[in-house]
Amino acid sequence: MPALRNAFRYRLADRPSLDTGLFLNLYCPALLNRIVPEDLSIPKLVVFSGSPGAGKSSFLRLFQTESLMAIHSHRLESSDGVVAEALRELGIFDDTGIRYIGLYIQCDSNLRLLSKSVPHSGDQKLLNTLLDVRIVLNYCRGVRQLAQAGMIAPELDTLPLAPLPTEDTGPPLFAVARTFSELEAECTSLEIDFAALLNSFPGDPIPTSLVPHSRLFALSYIALQLKDPNRNWPVPLLLLDDFQDLYEEQREHLHGELLRRASVPRWIAIRKYVYELEQLLPLEGTKDGREVRDIDLDDSKQAAFRKFLENVTERRVRMTDSLQQMLTIQNFRERLKLGEDTISWPRVANRAREVASRLRNLSGNDTITLQEQPEVPIRFLHDLEKHLILAERKAGRSQRYILPELEPPEQSDAKTEEAARLFMCARYNLPYYFGFDALSVTSNRNVEQFLDIAGNYAEKMIFRAELGRPFDLTAREQEELLRNSAKRYYNRIEQGFPHGYTIRQFVENLGRFFQTVTNRANAPISPGVTGFGLTREQLRDARIVDGANSGIRVFRDALTSAVAGNILSIRKTKQGSPGSEKFVFYFNRLLCVYFNLPLGYGGWQRLPVEIIVKMMSSGFAADDLGKRWQAQPVEAEELE
Repeated sequence: MPALRNAFRYRLADRPSLDTGLFLNLYCPALLNRIVPEDLSIPKLVVFSGSPGAGKSSFLRLFQTESLMAIHSHRLESSDGVVAEALRELGIFDDTGIRYIGLYIQCDSNLRLLSKSVPHSGDQKLLNTLLDVRIVLNYCRGVRQLAQAGMIAPELDTLPLAPLPTEDTGPPLFAVARTFSELEAECTSLEIDFAALLNSFPGDPIPTSLVPHSRLFALSYIALQLKDPNRNWPVPLLLLDDFQDLYEEQREHLHGELLRRASVPRWIAIRKYVYELEQLLPLEGTKDGREVRDIDLDDSKQAAFRKFLENVTERRVRMTDSLQQMLTIQNFRERLKLGEDTISWPRVANRAREVASRLRNLSGNDTITLQEQPEVPIRFLHDLEKHLILAERKAGRSQRYILPELEPPEQSDAKTEEAARLFMCARYNLPYYFGFDALSVTSNRNVEQFLDIAGNYAEKMIFRAELGRPFDLTAREQEELLRNSAKRYYNRIEQGFPHGYTIRQFVENLGRFFQTVTNRANAPISPGVTGFGLTREQLRDARIVDGANSGIRVFRDALTSAVAGNILSIRKTKQGSPGSEKFVFYFNRLLCVYFNLPLGYGGWQRLPVEIIVKMMSSGFAADDLGKRWQAQPVEAEELE
């Protein structure tokens, strides 16, 4: 397969623009570890939830017939066998061939139209009929593909198919015995009739061939055919993508239908913005009920996500024409240069002298002076900043010791060190966001966000390669690229999310509040504040008064949309008795870049709901609040 100009620009969810070979060469198998063999052999309804770009659609596409056939036949240029081995461990492949084939169905506008545009369809009976047709036709096409490839017996057309038992009161499509080819032809004809119905005028009669019925029968019908011991066909795996695009009553109806016990695995991919706020709060591990398993694709650990991104990067570099000499992640990382070790004295002299002057005033030690030198070590400026923070803390104590020699010294820790680095970079205009770690963290555990950022890195490398220049990106260039990505992300909030204007206003006020608290001279919440905390009681009380208070309704709707869209992420504190823990809402890490905040988690502040509601409107004095705010020492609380 020919290489691409910039493989980082391709999204795996873009199904029409990616052929199967390109998709599989770019696909990273990390998400396969989120499912277990029991999800197939003892099927529950599995719900894959996540924000846009979390990898839901590309995960489902992997299980389509075309993808599985290509993997099983080793028709990949980068055939490292990782994906094939993972599928074999799950039971998708065995010694006889492919044992499951995915029936990919997108919940597109046609399914929605059945609810609003077609008369008398509010009871979802026509929705059942259309899905039955699509499921069965999808399965027939998959079986025929396998037969044409020689993976199962090729004689299909005259194979008899048993009808559903009369007590199941199934629709006419499944009520009579048919041959395989007759079933295919009938489903194709019904799909054409549905297309005509959906393009008809309101009030036009429903074609007589379309018989609405009260429940889904396709899965039971296919399972019945698989009971034939002489028919070694693969088990269907129902894949419903973009479930969030259905109307609420359609989702509720189909969710109930798919919960019925069946020998056919059923997987749903859904964006979180259709959830209520309480459904988005983190629980202990995967939500796993008796009949349903909910897998949140946004909750991966940072270390695991970084490993995933390394695999993604290596595959994309391998497929990018100008970057193929950097075939490993190690080579790519080495091209992201770190900051300089020294800086010329004229560039820092004035501001360094200001720091020294402030230290003299705080300590009363007139001997603190700076020696001129051609190059100043960055480490020296960092130490100077750290000493200033400790001096500001000591000077700010409300109660001083009578005997100064008994006063305990100010202690520095890793968080203070990081706060000092943040202050130093801002004071001397040095790059703060650089290296592969910064690229990984600012991706915010979202592969689409990573590709958007890394695509700009790759674009600059490609341009230099085309000019015959080194690929290396300096620390300052990396920071400029990250800041540009952060600015684009911030500017897209208003148009890209439900309640976007309110969220953008909230982010603006919250960011300026975080900035002001973070940039206090004594760095009270080291290394900085990037989140706010709410108790379960606050969230519950907000639900109770819902409807009586328009501000609370705005609060709940905007907060829910921000979490579902990955603008905010939630972590739960470990401290406190069960039920009294705090839920901490953290900025997307690109917003930390936009507001010049640290990238690490940990620093947060408790905020009253009333303050949050005010922040969601214009005219809020966020800077003044930050200056007056009495910082709460909660940054040390551990998070899950």
